[in-house]
Amino acid sequence: MHCSKGRLVYLVLMGFLCAVCRGEAECKKDKSPLDELPPHIRQVTKFGQRADFSHDGKRILFIEKTFGDVYEVEIATKIIRPVTHHYYHEGYTRALYLANGDILLSGARKFDAENPTASRREENAELWVLSKDLSGPPIALGEHCSEGPAVSRKNMRIAWTEGGGFWMADIIYENKAPRLSNKKRIMNSEDIGIECWPETQNFRPPDEKELIFSAYLKQEVQSSEVMGLDIATGKVVNYSNADGQYDEPEGIFPDGKYTLVECDKHRQQETRYGKDFAGITLDIYKLALDGSGKTERLTYFNDYAGYKSSNPVVSDDGRYMAFQFAKEGDKAGVGRGILIFDLAMWEKMRGDQELDCASGGQLPRTYEEAVAHLVRTMSEEDKRSVRTTARDDLIKFHFGWGTGIRNDFGLWGDNTKLLESCARKKKLEQIHPDEASMLIIEGVWEALQTKER
Repeated sequence: MHCSKGRLVYLVLMGFLCAVCRGEAECKKDKSPLDELPPHIRQVTKFGQRADFSHDGKRILFIEKTFGDVYEVEIATKIIRPVTHHYYHEGYTRALYLANGDILLSGARKFDAENPTASRREENAELWVLSKDLSGPPIALGEHCSEGPAVSRKNMRIAWTEGGGFWMADIIYENKAPRLSNKKRIMNSEDIGIECWPETQNFRPPDEKELIFSAYLKQEVQSSEVMGLDIATGKVVNYSNADGQYDEPEGIFPDGKYTLVECDKHRQQETRYGKDFAGITLDIYKLALDGSGKTERLTYFNDYAGYKSSNPVVSDDGRYMAFQFAKEGDKAGVGRGILIFDLAMWEKMRGDQELDCASGGQLPRTYEEAVAHLVRTMSEEDKRSVRTTARDDLIKFHFGWGTGIRNDFGLWGDNTKLLESCARKKKLEQIHPDEASMLIIEGVWEALQTKER
């Protein structure tokens, strides 16, 4: 992994100066991530949640709000058209493109504004198919569903959660009316091996022989694992293996090698227990589905006080990610607008601009290299600002300067060598990226005190 020199200057030095001038707590005070979007992210709607790409990647289907109408936005023009305005209904919680272009909906027959969550529960939420020509109301499939279903991107197959287990079936048409065929139960919650509430997420491409799902742990508050079910054998694999951490799979990459996850590992130093689910501080990560548990952070909305990003999906060609932003405190699934992340542009930016540091153009691999690089590249004014900061006050750099170090030195990604070096420095078996970045900051401070003498 290479680091963007331009991005380093922005995140490390600008973030550092911001922290110096106003302190970490005020570095992003009263700011929105929408005011400082990087070039590879753009906003396409001012409202909406739970995006889904059309198969040609030209449109995005989304829900207005939980228990609201469904809309479709043309990405190139940002023109929005309603999809469910032509008939009366009680609102929807999910809308997903089927392989033939029809739309799978999840929603209840009745809605009570004084008890809205009842419409989202399994006993009330039903699955429906809406024709892509919008010629009439949707047709019920006769099945109830807990939370979101999984939809094949290649054929007319779906999977859903009901009665604590997973079901799978094919959608067929008789006289143009959809119905389910070949319905079968493919997993019971007892088969997982841990006490949890499971939820279907995605068929894993390219062969779709595995179902990726969430396992919300019953014994740990606000914890979830990314799991995979071999549909043929019933074997279950834990891909995240991160105790006490929230990892919920969402969109999956077309090669099946990675899935996007909502994750809170960047805020693990904070106490999450005792908070409502909505209080989880989420951003979007990329998780390898090879059993390594390796993750890479993609969004940084949670670095802005009161904001988070969630519910990402990937286009069929793997070029784009659509996701939503929300406010901390919003209920799970709530979104306040849809954004697009250009994955190809992001990769190119990382490849074109390499970090010019002591390790010969690569990321620093040791604690000493990291400290030496930062000391060497800082301006004299920045050096004086750090040198004159009391050691006990260095924590104010955690989110400004520290964010740049964690992001661009690969502490959240694959720079395990640097993490191992920092752990040895602290005489620990392992070290969290937050602690490692503070160790490096302290090292820079110590080096500058020595130079002053």
